[in-house]
Amino acid sequence: MVDILYSIITPVYNRDDCILRCMESVSLQINDSIGIEHIIVDDGSSDNTYSIIKEYASKNPHIQHHRFNQNKGTNAARNYAISCAKGVFCILLDSDDYFTPEAIKNIEKVRINNPNYSHYLFTPSYREELINTNSNSHLLQKEFQYKDFLSGSISGDFTHVIKTNVLKKFPFLESVRIQEYLTFLKIYREEGKLLFTNYVVSIIEHLRHDSVTKETLRIDDRRIILNKAGLLYYIKNYKDDLKKFHFDYILKKNYVRLFENMLLLSQYDEARNLLSTMNKENIHLPFRMRIVYFSKTGWLYKRMLKFYLKWKYRNW
Repeated sequence: MVDILYSIITPVYNRDDCILRCMESVSLQINDSIGIEHIIVDDGSSDNTYSIIKEYASKNPHIQHHRFNQNKGTNAARNYAISCAKGVFCILLDSDDYFTPEAIKNIEKVRINNPNYSHYLFTPSYREELINTNSNSHLLQKEFQYKDFLSGSISGDFTHVIKTNVLKKFPFLESVRIQEYLTFLKIYREEGKLLFTNYVVSIIEHLRHDSVTKETLRIDDRRIILNKAGLLYYIKNYKDDLKKFHFDYILKKNYVRLFENMLLLSQYDEARNLLSTMNKENIHLPFRMRIVYFSKTGWLYKRMLKFYLKWKYRNW
């Protein structure tokens, strides 16, 4: 029996319509030369997801499955799966996504030909056209650095293949449930350089009506609070780096967004303290936020934002 090289990490919650497709796509990668395990953590699903997983796993020994008694969030489920991983590398594969037929072969080819990296990125299927029309589209591969992600010049989803020991060192932030970029930035900073390869190795459904990405839409207090927590973490952990690389405009944008969340939550005392900090940083508020702050009409501003977001994403 070959040693496990790749641990496929899949958190799942209420995806009985697609989890089988995800598991089958991993099973198609199994061969005698590359050791693979598929670790699935059910995040307290209330539908038939876990029953489907158990039945399929009973016939496929490469699958290791676990279940939370209650929903804890994607990051908690992902972290638990990573803690169980025995592979040298982890591949993050969400439950509504699935591998292309030769995904692992292509990943292994890239890794063998470029062994000096601990983190490999591959093209997400829905961004293939964007990347192919990029000015660097003639490049099959490109090395990215931490500051590329910090600046926002490189952003969005990728298929991630990461050394397991790196992931275990930097667990995903469970207090915000999603917002994975907060942890990825720490990983990018630790690694220094990453290799991007313009191969599609997984098909990503990014426009599902139940996508966890919807959690980032600030349409209620719970989501606004989570967004605020993420911004506080971001500013605390990356403020010095943003200044070091002269990305002050990004720091300003995040301070303004944090202030806006305080207005949406009618936290005017916190907003006043933050405004004092922003003045010291020479960061000026947009006029509309000054009006909301001095008139204390955050409740109205929140209603208007909720209406706008629901209209903008009405077809999602």
